[in-house]
Amino acid sequence: MASNYDPKQQRVTSDSLNEKFREGDFSPKNTSEEEKILQQKLEKFQQNRYQEQIVFNQENQTVQAKIKGIVQELKSLAQSIKKLDKEIDKAIETVPAQAGIYHLNFLEKIREALMLMKKNVENASSWLEVFNQKSAKKHGYWQQYKKSGTQWSLSNERNVATSVG
Repeated sequence: MASNYDPKQQRVTSDSLNEKFREGDFSPKNTSEEEKILQQKLEKFQQNRYQEQIVFNQENQTVQAKIKGIVQELKSLAQSIKKLDKEIDKAIETVPAQAGIYHLNFLEKIREALMLMKKNVENASSWLEVFNQKSAKKHGYWQQYKKSGTQWSLSNERNVATSVG
């Protein structure tokens, strides 16, 4: 006996259902079974989309929270560095006239700590300087374009400089 099942016909039906779903064709000519299938697909699609939005919003909120935390930490570090400067000045000024080995060791430890911090600050400042220079260069093209307009963008010198080959 020949089977009535035709996989090609089933594919055509599911493809046509997908097309109807994409196009939003929910006309009354669809059978109740097709409408049920379309409704199930629509519900599943909406549910997946809602879950994706929730995940995206959670990730976005965690990133924003981390950024705020780092900014606050940097502000507090800047304040503590100012306080440290004042405390170092006090420590240097309070050295007695008859200083001993204790005071010498204490001042040497402060100097070593400050030298290490200075080295790290210099590395960080040079890194920040390079970063700021790179970010300023990124906007250079459009700033020049705004300044001079098409005269600059169509100039022969710029075309030669940016040409390939």
